[in-house]
Amino acid sequence: MDIVKKNLLSIICGVIALVALVIPFWPMGGYEEELQASLKKKKESYGQLETMERKGRTLPTLVPGATES
Repeated sequence: MDIVKKNLLSIICGVIALVALVIPFWPMGGYEEELQASLKKKKESYGQLETMERKGRTLPTLVPGATES
């Protein structure tokens, strides 16, 4: 018991380190699905922005009364 008292801080830090290593592998089914849905939504909005960026643009006509571009 004396060893535990002397090394209590080291034991606590070791337990925290082990928990930090195990948590990423813990099954989080709903969270993963939520992240995939969020990723899909962001990918769609990125595609829309990319098409807007590459869309051709025309300058307005500066002659009043002219209807041709």
